[in-house]
Amino acid sequence: MPLPPDLSLKLLNGITPDVARQLAGLHMRCFTGSETWSIEEFEAIPSDPVRWGVYAEIETDGPVGLAVVMEVGDNCELLTIGSHPAFRNRGIARYMLQFLEDVATTRNISHLLLDVAADNSMAISLYTSEGYYQQGIRKGYYDRGDGLRSDAILMGKPIGKVG
Repeated sequence: MPLPPDLSLKLLNGITPDVARQLAGLHMRCFTGSETWSIEEFEAIPSDPVRWGVYAEIETDGPVGLAVVMEVGDNCELLTIGSHPAFRNRGIARYMLQFLEDVATTRNISHLLLDVAADNSMAISLYTSEGYYQQGIRKGYYDRGDGLRSDAILMGKPIGKVG
């Protein structure tokens, strides 16, 4: 599906408190419970030397997607990525993921790593189609509430030149 024509991607450096508030609200629509991030967590990203990210915005709707990574040596770990439920299946998450890979490559990152819930088939399909491969499993990593847990699938992809 084509991306909306008025979609833009913006780095999280220099976000305003209002944008941080919007991103925290968006994150609450994408995730539940302890997986959601606060306004303060988004406000802290621009001054964090290892975390950075991107958000997707449609001029008339505001932020519709977000992604945050953390650099660890020459690796980059995807901490969170999500699209507003009303804007899913339009390629926004794929576009943000590709953008993160491009930026990470310019920062001399050689691998992007992530974990994804084993019950999140849409995300697994996206990552697999983008060249990510399974590297391991964390049993019972995600708390689904009421004593239910889901495994995390660890995935990775080489994205830059090593060495």
